[in-house]
Amino acid sequence: MTAISSNRADKKAEKLLEREIARKKRKLQKTTAFDVFNIIFLLILAFIVIVPFYYTIVRSFLTQQEFIMNGTTLWPQSPTTGNYRDIFVGTGLLRSFFNSVLYTVTGTLFSMFLATTLAYGLSKKNYPGRALFQNMIVFTMYFGGGVVPFFLLVKDLGLYGNRFAVVIALAFNAFNMIILRNFFESLPPDLEEAAMLDGASPFRIFWQIDLPLMKPALATVTLYFIVDRNAAGTAADSVDEQCAGGGCSGGAGAPHIRRRHEGGGGDCDDAAHHVRVSFPAKVFCKGRYDWGD
Repeated sequence: MTAISSNRADKKAEKLLEREIARKKRKLQKTTAFDVFNIIFLLILAFIVIVPFYYTIVRSFLTQQEFIMNGTTLWPQSPTTGNYRDIFVGTGLLRSFFNSVLYTVTGTLFSMFLATTLAYGLSKKNYPGRALFQNMIVFTMYFGGGVVPFFLLVKDLGLYGNRFAVVIALAFNAFNMIILRNFFESLPPDLEEAAMLDGASPFRIFWQIDLPLMKPALATVTLYFIVDRNAAGTAADSVDEQCAGGGCSGGAGAPHIRRRHEGGGGDCDDAAHHVRVSFPAKVFCKGRYDWGD
């Protein structure tokens, strides 16, 4: 009797569970006013997002005449791929893309090399002159020479008119180095002591023990450097595109400043702006402005 009553109770529980599941399914399948509002609202948002993209793509296939006559058309009457051909042939897009990759990859690798090696050395308490070097680095975070001294330094280093001026002159970042130094200092010193007892050299400790433990910090700082390099590469690309045809416009306002410079006139503001405009231009278009030998 006990077994029979137990089976009946189990069957009753199963039926109740099936009824509850069916009730929840019906509730989920039921469309409410709130569901209708959500669908309509999301469709409107999707329309607002998609239409500008669609409009931009359609306009890219318009001919010049059709664009002038009816630039708001929803479908081109005479589609053409000439606009895309002109982008790749006449605007130096591939050259700019190559420059961006070059500056980002080489600059990030070089910057990470400087930051990690210096941070590793400054993380050691017995490093000779550690406090002096740290204070010198922190000093550069608060005080800077400005654009003109930076230009003169690059020129004196022999990087004037060289593409790698963008890579070498902007290689170091004190803030990123301090982040890495703090991570090095947070590592357990017992690991280094054990490695030294096993005969590991400082370079091997740095390369095979410390760096693998700092992957989160390395990823973060690498991302910072990539963003910085992209910004520098974008500025350089804008000048390089103007130089692709053998000449440089020098940016907005540059012809006016250049004329005043050649004529011996111009005030301090014009001179400062001339430095900002002509320095990147000179790096990629040697000979465009007369800065002397």
